[in-house]
Amino acid sequence: MPRLLLDSALIPEPRWNTHIACLARLTDAAGLGYDLTDVAGLTGLAFRTALTRQVTPSGLYLSWAWAPEFTRFLGALGLDAEVTCHRADLPGWDDWLSRQHARIWETLERGFPVLHWDNAGFSLILGADEDGYFISSVAEQTVHPLWHEQEHSQDFAARLLPRVADDRLPAHISRDQLASTVEPEGLFAYVHSLVRRDPEEAAIDSIVRAYLELSGRVEYPRVKDSLRHVYEPRFGTGAVDRWRDELKDGRVHHFGMILAIQSLGEARRFAAQYLKRVAEQLPGPQQDRLKQVGLFFERVREYLRPALAAFDVPLDPEQMKSTNWEKCREALYQAQQTEQTASRLLAAVAQELAG
Repeated sequence: MPRLLLDSALIPEPRWNTHIACLARLTDAAGLGYDLTDVAGLTGLAFRTALTRQVTPSGLYLSWAWAPEFTRFLGALGLDAEVTCHRADLPGWDDWLSRQHARIWETLERGFPVLHWDNAGFSLILGADEDGYFISSVAEQTVHPLWHEQEHSQDFAARLLPRVADDRLPAHISRDQLASTVEPEGLFAYVHSLVRRDPEEAAIDSIVRAYLELSGRVEYPRVKDSLRHVYEPRFGTGAVDRWRDELKDGRVHHFGMILAIQSLGEARRFAAQYLKRVAEQLPGPQQDRLKQVGLFFERVREYLRPALAAFDVPLDPEQMKSTNWEKCREALYQAQQTEQTASRLLAAVAQELAG
């Protein structure tokens, strides 16, 4: 088997929202010219809030069903793709994983990386040879410190940045390392082709999606996993109520707080930027109101700033002791109130556009 390696420019940017970073590179491979803001806005991920109990790290990724949601994300971006996932603790895992090797190679030959779940985030497979794969990495800052202490974490830790002399290049892993090590679940997304979308239609769909996300209307929540563990996910601005309660009585998971607040702040920055862009694509009355909603999301970022600073990484243990939890709760409250106002404005715009 010869070596096949795609352009290293397709390596995702290190971001808290690793799914947005990977999706952006898939659109690059298709020649669409979308950046992170476009991807976050068109998919609705810029407006998503996904939280499980105690704001655990699983809230960002494991609270929604991957196959239908990633299929929708890719479709919203104009990509015809197939998404497949399985769990290592269920029958058929080895056979399922074995079937993916040929499909990975076929997708690479079409010029597309393969989206892949990498235990603590999403990464891209950018190449292959007879021994294994060339794979990008999730950002080390997003990885829970305790995962390094797990029994089978060495393979996973080897994928963290920096892993090679030049971190702009993908790292080579064996075929065995492609299997899940810490989180017993696998996902691959194979892009087949580009599906041209009307830009105005895509913009209108994204505004409707933004309203649905803020309202907490996620079509495919993951209420339980295959082992019947209850996630109790919450979505939308209403999810912040439980978050603030957990901060008040100390139930919040500290690393979950880091991941939740930083990913939320990053997403809302994309939201403000996207609304400014999409306003220019739509007719007069909606244009002014969308710009106004964009200003509300800029305000959300300002309200979140104290909490973002309190949970910046690398986190100082002494800083944690002196963290003003009430200040973080107030920041979330102000952001939530502003988002609820933005959601009401978006509801009217979405109704007009969809009608």
